[in-house]
Amino acid sequence: MKSSTVNRVQCFKMDPPTAQLIDEHEVALEPEPTGDAFDRGIALKEAGNSALRAGQYQEAAERYREALLIFSGRTAERANCLSNYAAACVRLGELDEAERTLREAIDINPRHINARLRIARVFSAKEKHILAASEWGVVAQIRPLTDSEAAERDVCNKKAMDAGITTMKSWGNKLLGKLGLSLDNFKLAKNSDGSFNISMQK
Repeated sequence: MKSSTVNRVQCFKMDPPTAQLIDEHEVALEPEPTGDAFDRGIALKEAGNSALRAGQYQEAAERYREALLIFSGRTAERANCLSNYAAACVRLGELDEAERTLREAIDINPRHINARLRIARVFSAKEKHILAASEWGVVAQIRPLTDSEAAERDVCNKKAMDAGITTMKSWGNKLLGKLGLSLDNFKLAKNSDGSFNISMQK
């Protein structure tokens, strides 16, 4: 006896969003290291910042990694180092590592503006336009966007809308494909009263 086969519609997988934005008083950070350890961590972070500004991205990444060994808790300085390390990763073309690192920074401090800005741009670079648009929305909740950021946000929103339409069409074609149809079999026409009429065409 042959086993019956159940037709399934394959779902599109989408990366999870970053941590939800919370009020400033809800950000729970752990205490920083004390004494020489803190001073050493800050010195390493500053060395990383100097290397980053000088275009020495590999050197910057190494200094930030060393600082992160010191700032190992869920602290403000760890979030700062993670965000800056991600900036070096972007310059090195390591977008997956940058995304992973920025997600951690945002998990520690959901209101970290630089991490939010950077991950929005990383999402755009990885053509995850819907996630990028969501991040721009969060940034705008934290503080007003500059003119250049607003323009960047608008471009991102347009790409997110196009991506959403493409995804919806793909879902629709997968569902209709079970019936031997596709969205090409349907025609959308605007009526004189502003409403729309959908008709099927062979």
